[in-house]
Amino acid sequence: MNLNASQGYSRADHKWVFVAVPTIIIGLAIWGWFGFIRYHVVPKNFGVVIPGHIYRSGQISSTLIKKTLTKHNIRVIIDLTSHDPNNHDELAEEKAAAELNIKLLSFPMSGNGTGDVNDYADAVIAIPNAEKQNLPVLV
Repeated sequence: MNLNASQGYSRADHKWVFVAVPTIIIGLAIWGWFGFIRYHVVPKNFGVVIPGHIYRSGQISSTLIKKTLTKHNIRVIIDLTSHDPNNHDELAEEKAAAELNIKLLSFPMSGNGTGDVNDYADAVIAIPNAEKQNLPVLV
């Protein structure tokens, strides 16, 4: 007795697997590739909080940082990330800030809700201080 035949299955019923699995794999590869490309074309999580004054973003890629800072006339960067001396994007940001004479203020925070309360307070105070001086700020 053929178990598949008794259950009403045939080989034709499983052909979709040979189409679906490669399609899913190719789809995931394309999705990953576009994510990689997008990171180098669009600044990560970039947004305007107050036009001409306050902007926010994630870590902007080394290929976009200088262009983004110049385009928005950023004069102060408030960096809330923990410094990683091996992070190419962070190093590019530091270099671009120095070349463009942008004040780079670092308030390292772990991202898990813990950290030095003074760093939180200093970061919050730095935003209106920059605004009082009419210096566009990127947080």
